[in-house]
Amino acid sequence: MGGMWGSARSIKGPETDLQEVLGKPDREKELIGILRDKGLQKIDPDKVVHAIRELGDSKSISAIPDLIALLGFRRHYPSDDAKDDVESHPETWTGRYPAGGALFQIGEPAIPALIKVIQNRRCEEIESQVAIEAVRGIFRDKIKEGLDDLRARGSRQAKLAAKPCFVKLIKDMAKRS
Repeated sequence: MGGMWGSARSIKGPETDLQEVLGKPDREKELIGILRDKGLQKIDPDKVVHAIRELGDSKSISAIPDLIALLGFRRHYPSDDAKDDVESHPETWTGRYPAGGALFQIGEPAIPALIKVIQNRRCEEIESQVAIEAVRGIFRDKIKEGLDDLRARGSRQAKLAAKPCFVKLIKDMAKRS
């Protein structure tokens, strides 16, 4: 029963179906709910990893605070429990710490939250290290713009500018520019 205007399924934009667009906020809420479920992180971490990845793939800006809270969430591989190193899993920081990878995918909208982590955490904490890698990844193809952005933030925030890991991030990026 489409009526004069047809059904929602028949209305298509250039790339997406209207029904998909209308369903996105509900799916996003569902995925964020998965991230917030501390029990799931222990009993079904793969479900959490899948939710993290889906939010990153969809560049969910509203998920940024929840992804920041999970920067230290470490993906567990079966080979982690192995007695020998026969079957090891190739590891990247985005694979081991999927929330950092999702924030990297979201890109520049995640920068202020990532900078806050770098500013407020000790440099040796994993959350700070993952945040640094995400910032480095976000600016990898536009290093000069990234350097300008980071230097401006450092000049406005003395606590940030004094962080050794922030200084090292800027120096490392400057070497690549």
